[in-house]
Amino acid sequence: MGNAGLILQTPSWRAAAASVIGTQHEHAGGRCEDAWHVTRRFVPRVQQEVVAACVCDGAGSASQGWLGASLVSKLVSSWLVENFVTILELSKEDSSREIVAAAKRPLRRLARKSRLILREFACTVVAAAAAQDGRWVAVHVGDGGIVANFQEGLEAICLPKKGEFANETFFITDNDAATKIDIQASSTADGPRLASGFVLFTDGVESSLVNRRTMAIAPALATIFGWFVGTSNEEVSNAIEENLRGVFREKTGDDCTLAVLARMPR
Repeated sequence: MGNAGLILQTPSWRAAAASVIGTQHEHAGGRCEDAWHVTRRFVPRVQQEVVAACVCDGAGSASQGWLGASLVSKLVSSWLVENFVTILELSKEDSSREIVAAAKRPLRRLARKSRLILREFACTVVAAAAAQDGRWVAVHVGDGGIVANFQEGLEAICLPKKGEFANETFFITDNDAATKIDIQASSTADGPRLASGFVLFTDGVESSLVNRRTMAIAPALATIFGWFVGTSNEEVSNAIEENLRGVFREKTGDDCTLAVLARMPR
């Protein structure tokens, strides 16, 4: 899926996402290096549909970062749907290894074919998958982040991971990527913590949505969830893209991507 907004709908989940090129890349005649993908499928093991969204930010220092982001967003969202039950049952360490392997194998083949090193396809990963009953899993490598909508309210469940130096982060192509993954899930000792929505975003949007010092979440996110009520799919999609283009990217200059999963009453 490309940079235009798009909406997919299941009986109880709706998903919207859009990417826009940052003003810095636009003025330089470059391309948008963010990407996103949404996958949904009926999963026999849970006897319900599972939907997953993944947003990726291609590394500016990687010649094919934009392509890595496009491929990885598809690979990870599809893998999370196909392996939804398994990842809820595995340990976080095993899940991390499986996810990294699933993303890296196709990238390694492409790198060999292109006669490039794997690092040239570097990108971050921000992903979430959810079943119709509210069970979920979130996966995060690098900057960007995820805010979840719980009964108690909005909560940042995955925050940007930065490196030692300014503007340094982690990528799915790193040798130690499996040790850098943040995996959160609905499974708890007291039973599943169910969610009714997720907002996933790349680093071009993060500072506008979550205050890293106070952990305060921008009221705009509650507004975005509200767009799904009594509003057509196209209107939600257009509103996200319009705000990315007219508001968020003007604050950062960077590419901006936002994906929203919202669990709606039947």
